[in-house]
Amino acid sequence: SFFKTKLRLREPFDLSATLSSGAAFCWGRYNRRGRLEAFGQPDRDGWFTAPTYGCVLRLRQPSPDCLEIESSKDRVEPAGLPRPLPPADFIKWHFRMEESLRDVVRRISADAHVAAAARVLPGLRLIRVEPVECLLAFLASPQNRISKIALILNTVSRTYGERIATDCGTFYLPPDASRLARAHAAKLASCGMRYGVPQARNIIRTFRRLAEDGDFFRRNCRAARPYESSWDNVMSACAGAGPKVSDCVCLFALDHLEAVPVDVHVFNSTVRLYRNRIRGLRAKNANFLTLREYRRIGDFYRRR
Repeated sequence: SFFKTKLRLREPFDLSATLSSGAAFCWGRYNRRGRLEAFGQPDRDGWFTAPTYGCVLRLRQPSPDCLEIESSKDRVEPAGLPRPLPPADFIKWHFRMEESLRDVVRRISADAHVAAAARVLPGLRLIRVEPVECLLAFLASPQNRISKIALILNTVSRTYGERIATDCGTFYLPPDASRLARAHAAKLASCGMRYGVPQARNIIRTFRRLAEDGDFFRRNCRAARPYESSWDNVMSACAGAGPKVSDCVCLFALDHLEAVPVDVHVFNSTVRLYRNRIRGLRAKNANFLTLREYRRIGDFYRRR
């Protein structure tokens, strides 16, 4: 059975926009066998479900100022915190609700383009994603749409992850680093990897390194290490991955808010809106960015 509670919201929050934003890839509609049917979409009763952080979570927003929460555990254990949290406290932490969204929007709205975006999505929040889940998803992300990344993560979870039985069906957690380190490349590739066995081998190499270093994520979070050093360390650990993967992990899993993942959308928006402010960009699209150009775009936003 699920542990049920409610959370009163003191600021604007758009659950649907936040869960479908492409930061976390476990949230959506599932069938009773744990297969993801629609990423970022609720079931017919309005519930979003996710197997994550060692349990199954369900969220519904019946009104703008209320979240309904169901959890398969009465305590959820976030990475990097000293103790498990009751589900309502975990959800506040998960969506960074200790930060005033009004203050954040006020500060970033010094830029007119960002101010316009904030008006379109006034309740969009950042998500703190479980680190192994985050890294696995973004290692599977090259040349894939958000919905495809979510399906790959779900397939890998059903192949390698821990099984959890609930009243709503059976679900599978994203596997831990040690389980991925022991995966067979051909089997992992068959989970939907766009670049097949070579990509799967790189993922396995990455998680072998992390399995040998059980404190990797803790030692590279914001509380333990500055952003530049963490970014270098994640880059070094990830076999075959580019700088964007490192920035995604730093931003969504390690609390480094300086991180700017430059994907195709960020690159295109940057060229369209700020080209005259960033001199010397030669790349025609995000796939041809040099590391130096990638860093220049990130530095531009960090300064701004």
